Amino acid sequence: MDISKVTVKELLANPKACDALNAINPNILKNPMVKLVKGKTIEAVFKMVPDSKVPAAQKQQIKEALEAI
Repeated sequence: MDISKVTVKELLANPKACDALNAINPNILKNPMVKLVKGKTIEAVFKMVPDSKVPAAQKQQIKEALEAI
């Protein structure tokens, strides 16, 4: 999965991607802000989310998991 091209809406429609994200941090997809960024790419969302909310190491873990799909 190319996170620079795939939108959050496309990620949400992919069960494997959702499972991978939930395995790392199940609270991310439950966050109400997800609805507001559905049209943005995953990469754009990563840039918007401060490390205080999602640590850089966890962002990297998510990127690697999604890129493997």
